[in-house]
Amino acid sequence: MTPRNCESCNETLEEGVQFCASCGTPVSGAAVAATPPPPPPAPANVPAPPASSSPALPPPAGPGTSPVYTGTAGGFTVGNAFNYGWTKMQANFGAILGAMLLYLLVGILLIALFWGLMALLAGLVGAGSNDLAASLGGIGFFVTVGLYAIIFTAYFYLIQAGIVRGALAVTYGKKINVEMLLSRDRLGTVVVTGIGVGIATGIGYMLCWVPGLIITFFSQFFVFFIIDKRLGAMDSVKASWAFVNKNLGSLIGLYIASIIAIIIGQLLCGIGLLIAIPVVIFAQTYAYRTLQGESVAA
Repeated sequence: MTPRNCESCNETLEEGVQFCASCGTPVSGAAVAATPPPPPPAPANVPAPPASSSPALPPPAGPGTSPVYTGTAGGFTVGNAFNYGWTKMQANFGAILGAMLLYLLVGILLIALFWGLMALLAGLVGAGSNDLAASLGGIGFFVTVGLYAIIFTAYFYLIQAGIVRGALAVTYGKKINVEMLLSRDRLGTVVVTGIGVGIATGIGYMLCWVPGLIITFFSQFFVFFIIDKRLGAMDSVKASWAFVNKNLGSLIGLYIASIIAIIIGQLLCGIGLLIAIPVVIFAQTYAYRTLQGESVAA
């Protein structure tokens, strides 16, 4: 390679130098400091978390914003579900107890009214000297029993809907309050669907009992789909059946454990139901989320 000379003093330059050793003049065309590498490309846009389908609930947690609650062994198990249910029931017990006591008061009033009507109708039936009164009493008896069967079915689903709404909010990492548990959002759809499911279940139990149990088992998540996914009556029942059928093995164990928990609650003079019912519904909510691959706030 031909030697280069300094443009200022004509001194011979060594190969690769940036300045003349004699006069310090910068060498034109000399290599300069390495250019820093360009910054790495920006990561692909992470889609924003979807908006919650229910106005009463916060939006679902997006990727990386809410850890999945995995219990002690990871993933869904009956033990993890009840561990989650017990933990979250304790963390929100004040609001749950307040709502449950209000529901209990309403239930006591309904029962008192029912037995009052029964006593009145029994008096009419016992009026042997008045055939019309006796007939009206007998008809009224059956009408009242049927009407109250519907009323108590609706009452049961009102309680379930309130706790389900709170449990869904907890899976988003939010504490619940009494107002949330008493919200009327989607209650009409819940009650109408619950009455329909209750009638179908009653007919099923009259047909050798097993059909009623099947209907109860496969329809157990329709309230979740009404409140969380905003589905209508028929669609929520279909979604519940499809969800249970897809996760049959996991949910059979959860269902049996739930029945045992409710029975234990009843044995404790009924007071235990104030704890057993919320724990069971929180456990169902854990199953509803995790078995669909959705995140559950720890």
